[in-house]
Amino acid sequence: EVVKEPLLIEALVDAIFSMQCDNIKNRGIEYNTDVKITVPCILGDEVHIKQVLMNIISNAAKFTPAGGFIKLSVRQIKTDETHVTTTFICEDSGCGMSKEFLTKIFDVFTQERNSNSDSIKGTGLGMPISKLLVNAMGGEIKVESELNKGSKFTISIPAEISAIPDYLDFNVDEEAERLAEAYRSETESMKVLIAEDNELNAEILIEILKDSGFEVGYAVDGSQAVEMFAQSKPNEYGVVLMDMRMPVMDGCEASKKIRSL
Repeated sequence: EVVKEPLLIEALVDAIFSMQCDNIKNRGIEYNTDVKITVPCILGDEVHIKQVLMNIISNAAKFTPAGGFIKLSVRQIKTDETHVTTTFICEDSGCGMSKEFLTKIFDVFTQERNSNSDSIKGTGLGMPISKLLVNAMGGEIKVESELNKGSKFTISIPAEISAIPDYLDFNVDEEAERLAEAYRSETESMKVLIAEDNELNAEILIEILKDSGFEVGYAVDGSQAVEMFAQSKPNEYGVVLMDMRMPVMDGCEASKKIRSL
């Protein structure tokens, strides 16, 4: 299902950069972004746009050898007073694709084998799903590539121009510094309550938080989370991380009860 909500283009690109940067640079690949837009906020499906771009960029990282580059550029064309087409261009200097493979890259369960990808396993579903998502958003996806000379994916998505809502209208750098300062001042005493019924997810999350210096309380469902919060001292928990779907009591109901306390 495609949704249309206000999204900030630069924030979206920054989020993708943050998620992919370490993975790409650890492979010895240069990663750059180049955003030149006239409309900062559009009505679009941020989750699905991210999915498409993350898939393309992660593929570029897989098939680009050390010493190569990946570049994500963003451009815009205003189509009328209330609409704009945003174009995302992902270029890499990877192994590229043959002309024959380009004709079926968007077919289901298709992957090209070459010296760089023999050890890489996958379903080959990423690109067909990306095309379906882009088409569902009313957009278009194109690819240009040549063996041993890299690839270039172009995703164009039309959208209505949006005003920046209050909840998105803040200075990212100032907000990051404020949160960092709060983190520095409160980490030693901050305790986090986690409600998560998946044991593996909980184990990973607890490990990350403890490594970052937080104390952690763990509840296996919403009901237990409410009980642990009710029995806690005032302000004992600085943060509650609540899973949405859990047995006994789901996260929404548990959150309502915790807020009522």
